[in-house]
Amino acid sequence: MDTCFTPNHPIAEGEEVLDHATEYERKLYSLMQFYRREFEQACIDMKYSSIDRQDETMHKHICQAQDKADLLKELMWACISERLPHRCGTSLGIRDGWLIVNFSNADEDPRDFLRKLLGQ
Repeated sequence: MDTCFTPNHPIAEGEEVLDHATEYERKLYSLMQFYRREFEQACIDMKYSSIDRQDETMHKHICQAQDKADLLKELMWACISERLPHRCGTSLGIRDGWLIVNFSNADEDPRDFLRKLLGQ
C-alpha cells in the first residue's frame, strides 16, 4: 500500500532533510492518506445524496474514517519523534521520496500562509 499513497510534495527552499521514513512510517502515512480520502469521498457522497439516503450508517462511516486518519497521523508523528528526538523541531513534513524534513515558518509572510491554507 505504501506505493499507492506516496507523498508528492517536493522539498521547498529552507527545508532541512532529516532522514528517510522507515517502512513502518511509510505504511502509517499511506494508510492515513487512504482513510483521509475515504473521509473526503464519504463527505461528497453525503453532500450529493438524497435526504432519505443520509442515514446513521453514512454518518458513522464519515466519523470512523476521520478518526482512523487522525489516529494514524498521530501514530506516524509519534514514531518519527521517538526515532529522531534530538533532530525534530515542531514543523515537520514528509516530502517526495519519503524524506522527513524540518522547516521553519518564522520568516513566512502571514498572507502567504493564508494563500497556502486556502489553496490559492
